[in-house]
Amino acid sequence: MKYSIHLLCTNIKTMKYLIVLFSLLFCFTSYSQDASLKILADGFQSDKGQALYMIFENADGFPKNLDKAYRSGKMNIQNGQATTNITGLPEGVYAVIIVHDEDKNGKLKTNWIGMPKEGVGNSNNPKGFPSFSKSSFSLKGNGFLRIEIVYL
Repeated sequence: MKYSIHLLCTNIKTMKYLIVLFSLLFCFTSYSQDASLKILADGFQSDKGQALYMIFENADGFPKNLDKAYRSGKMNIQNGQATTNITGLPEGVYAVIIVHDEDKNGKLKTNWIGMPKEGVGNSNNPKGFPSFSKSSFSLKGNGFLRIEIVYL
């Protein structure tokens, strides 16, 4: 009898620990929700080539080093517009760059001083040279961006 009471108490303690552990796991996983982002880019001068998008989660590499983007992809251009829907993004702060890759080389073509020779656009459509702080936005749930493509 003494042994069965001790075993029962041990099982109750184990159950309490398991309940606390599962509760903590549930709390931590419920806070890391995924979001989606729909992007509409317009103002393309032609439907030639493709549109490239780069999503940055911090200022590192923004806007010149496109290889440091958190996520990137391609969009087809039709009637001067390109759209995409990106899913599975963690909620957070981002900035987006769109490039009109007219020659489909996967890169932004620039002149000798680094100015874009192809159309570009940024989230928030900032005037002048874009920075991460001017282009960043907070994404929670389902987001939408309209980005104007400009040619210099």
